[in-house]
Amino acid sequence: MSSISISSIYQSYQSLIGKKNLTVKGWVRTFRSQKDMTFLSVSDGSTLKHIQVVFDSKILSEEQSAKLAFGCSVIACGTLVESPVPAQPFELSLSSSSDLEICGGIIGISPLPSKGKITLEFLRTIPHLRPRTNTFGAIARMRHELAMATHDFYGREKHFILVAPPQITQNDCEGGGEAFQVTTLLSEKTKIAKAFTGATIDYSDDFFKAPAYLTVSGQLALETYCLALGGVYCYQSAFRADPSQTSRHVAEFTMLEVEIPFADLSDNMDLAEEYIKFCIQHLMQKCFIDMQFLDQFYYQKRADADKFKPTLVEYLDDLLTIDFARMKYSEVMQTLLKVQAEGHKFEVPLPEHGVFDLKSEHERYLTDVILKKPVFVTHYPKDIKAFYMKESSEVDPILSVSTVECCDLLVPGIGEVLGGSCRTSDYEKLLESMKTYGLVKADGSSDLEYYLDLRKYGSVEHCGFGIGMSRLLMMLTGMENIRDMIEFPRTIGSIRF
Repeated sequence: MSSISISSIYQSYQSLIGKKNLTVKGWVRTFRSQKDMTFLSVSDGSTLKHIQVVFDSKILSEEQSAKLAFGCSVIACGTLVESPVPAQPFELSLSSSSDLEICGGIIGISPLPSKGKITLEFLRTIPHLRPRTNTFGAIARMRHELAMATHDFYGREKHFILVAPPQITQNDCEGGGEAFQVTTLLSEKTKIAKAFTGATIDYSDDFFKAPAYLTVSGQLALETYCLALGGVYCYQSAFRADPSQTSRHVAEFTMLEVEIPFADLSDNMDLAEEYIKFCIQHLMQKCFIDMQFLDQFYYQKRADADKFKPTLVEYLDDLLTIDFARMKYSEVMQTLLKVQAEGHKFEVPLPEHGVFDLKSEHERYLTDVILKKPVFVTHYPKDIKAFYMKESSEVDPILSVSTVECCDLLVPGIGEVLGGSCRTSDYEKLLESMKTYGLVKADGSSDLEYYLDLRKYGSVEHCGFGIGMSRLLMMLTGMENIRDMIEFPRTIGSIRF
């Protein structure tokens, strides 16, 4: 039986008024039966809005009435008519019992109440049921449109090529030691006994005959296509065995990674800012009702100190009209050290001397209190960044240490959303950096020989960045916990589903 989505009905209901045999498939959100009339509010997930289904109470049998409840699935076929209630422009009127099919009733008591407030904390305990709430329906639609915006921007407007780097890899691109290992050695006791005999692990019985990991980043593989085909991007899962239990960390998440040839750090930041503003515009156009809902019920209820404008819509509108700030690491440190000297106490104090990797509280103070807008922080000291980043000609004026051509985008309320850099394109410089980071073996070989090859055969200045899409979605929805951005969040000690 063909049907029409509720979102489509709202888009063109004027032309559908009086249309008969209009079929809607969905789930009952509210059910109200009076002596003469019964009213169902039905949702199908296509929009935050529901459709009211109206019929004479007498047309239902006792068996049908007993099955009707919050959450049950139905197929309703009737005539779209104007509603006598000013708050709703139309309703679906049914004329016989055959116009309503109850597909799936409710067994027992649903953990989702039909009325009353449900906390986000409680919903995190039932992630398989939370899509049935208005909140997580809105987030799901916005997450979908964020993916569509990404492919529209890079694939259609910029003509970048979508690439799928391997998700099982030899390399820990970021060098943080937070990769999940992939192995078949644990499948048989004999393999374990053989593998763990002696000081080293024998991988001869393992699937790949070598250590393998879930990827933390597809960047290194993505560069192979960038240096042959031009601009490329990937949009897929990345994994971090990060034990952090903060509102910004999970073990599995979607990453957008972009590589751009014939480009410098300024080009990198320009493209990233253009993309984020494109996403804001796209979601405001496609998901404005969902955005308003999350704005009203979550963002506006934050403490004043945690809001950057009175409403989420105003905040995102403002981001479209301003230029994101750009500050060098040395400027940020000077600014924050001044704040500290004037009496502000950070939980992790800033050192007056020496290289220091900014913590979340420092990033948030910079964006939320001082600048009140996103900022690209550039030219970090070389020693705290990855081996592949291009060394800058600029020396940190305070620490007198080498810096790299890199940028982190810090966003109010969230912290780091994006990390990017220019990649070292010179073969000898990259080889020296790999040796410094212990990526070249004693015999001179390396698991990254292919990465060095890219510098041998037609190298070019290039750059790129990665964006944690769940963190970007936090900014677009105004929500405060990354676990509410991901369908089935993976955190330390939690592997349900």
